[in-house]
Amino acid sequence: MSNPPTNVLAAPSEPTCVSSSLFGVPGTEPSGDRRTRRRVLAVLVVLAGLAGALLLAASGGVEANSNSTVAGATLGDDGFVTVTADGDIVTNGAAPFAGGGPGGTVAAVASQRNGGGYWVVNTAGRVRAYGEAKSYGDASGLPLQRPIVGMASTESGNGYWLVASDGGVFAYGDAGFHGSAGAIPLNEPIVGMTATASSNGYWLVASDGGVFAYGDAVFHGSAGALPLVSDIVGIAMAPGGAGYWLAGADGGVFAYGDAPFLGSSAGDGDLVVDIDRTRRGYVLTAADGSTANFRAGGQVTRTPPTRSSGDTGGGNTSSGGSGGGSSSGGGGGTPAGVGSVGVTNAGALQRSGSVSVTRDGAVVENLDINGSITVRANNVTIRNVRVRGNSSHLIRNEGQNLVIEDTTLIGERPCSAGIGFSNFTARRVDISGCADGMKANGNVLVENSYIHDLRKWSGTHNDGIQSTGGSNIVIRNNVIEGANRSSVSAIKLTSENRHLSDVVVQGNRLSGGNYTLYLTNKPGQRAPTDVQIIDNVFVDGTAKWGWRLVDSSPSQTWRGNTSSGGNALG
Repeated sequence: MSNPPTNVLAAPSEPTCVSSSLFGVPGTEPSGDRRTRRRVLAVLVVLAGLAGALLLAASGGVEANSNSTVAGATLGDDGFVTVTADGDIVTNGAAPFAGGGPGGTVAAVASQRNGGGYWVVNTAGRVRAYGEAKSYGDASGLPLQRPIVGMASTESGNGYWLVASDGGVFAYGDAGFHGSAGAIPLNEPIVGMTATASSNGYWLVASDGGVFAYGDAVFHGSAGALPLVSDIVGIAMAPGGAGYWLAGADGGVFAYGDAPFLGSSAGDGDLVVDIDRTRRGYVLTAADGSTANFRAGGQVTRTPPTRSSGDTGGGNTSSGGSGGGSSSGGGGGTPAGVGSVGVTNAGALQRSGSVSVTRDGAVVENLDINGSITVRANNVTIRNVRVRGNSSHLIRNEGQNLVIEDTTLIGERPCSAGIGFSNFTARRVDISGCADGMKANGNVLVENSYIHDLRKWSGTHNDGIQSTGGSNIVIRNNVIEGANRSSVSAIKLTSENRHLSDVVVQGNRLSGGNYTLYLTNKPGQRAPTDVQIIDNVFVDGTAKWGWRLVDSSPSQTWRGNTSSGGNALG
């Protein structure tokens, strides 16, 4: 997409930008306060400080209620966290989870780039730290003239900045102060910030698309002169630091500098509230808690809401969006071909600790579990359940004929696998955050499910689905993402602890790993037999060494497998 002409202001002490003035009141900037760095995550101008106040979504007046998502942030390569206005924190993948928000109305979230922790700030400037992140102070004791709307962290993870809607910037920890827009008559309020790769500068963005550059941040352009369909809600630095993206409330995305345009959610009907960078692109967060992860090569991963978002309204979703481009990949739910996965009715969930099932035929449903489920009975059904925890297995089956449907599993270190080990059916299940998605060692059916964002730490060998032996295993119509060009596999099938046989792997989209698919035997075991690998798509460029590693036997069938580029695979 083409960028609009740039306006560069001559005075080096001024920000270089095209820009914005609604609030003429200078920002609160105590001398000696330091500030700078990172990325947006802020969004929505807050209709100021009343308890239970509604947020004015940056889409021209759409009001979102207190359990609407207001911000999201990536954590390293393995996790994601979203936060609602009333402090409900939802983590996916490897993101650490720890209790509620900082109280009051939440404004923004910022993460440590190594994925170890994150911070949440409310509109009054109070900061709460999670995981490995530490608190370095906040603005809750200052006489703020306008609410805090954004937050960004330093690359080291040892500091952060806060920004108010009037452009005032506040720095803590090892974050340095490089200037603010507090004394500038803005046309529209500031809604977010992002830092440079060096953490020696940062950009601010206003809801009209005006961009302000400070420190070593370089001005690459803005949307300030464009006829926007909806307000801008956030800004994110592109990997490498020589560009940035802006996001509109309608899902439109603007790319500047060397930031590539990878797609948008314009026209999808989602009210977007935030944008954050990933290693290979960017993630848009919507007010209902869903996310859309855009990556190089046209890959788009959509994660549905994992909780009720209440009545968030529709936002301004006029066709064309703000900034051109249309989203690729399937609509709704997860990647194309799977459909919706995970919890289907988050509003029905009731909080619970760990659950042990000992009654045959029991139904476990509508629970939000912090812990794990152990099944010691037969013919049990688990449906519409979310499990978050660090147990070795989030669901451990010791019975027969377990059925798991419409369930979300979110692991935290040191979780070994989402599900183990045998005698179960997993249908429309969303698994992330553990070392392995599941262990499948006999009498297992996995279909229409999504396994992704597996967590790596020292000593892990990550597999989306791992079998070390057994029979009667069907893996059908799933999206399974191993770690990109690292770890072990999307699917690892081995005659290891016992012989492996009678396996069907059909119609899946598979990616990542050293090899995406392993079909091997350990010394002393025969190669797997009666195995069918048919009609699968292997994503190009995601495996370190190749799409498969095979110890073949005459009873293996390979048919109809292709690369994502359409090439037949033998």
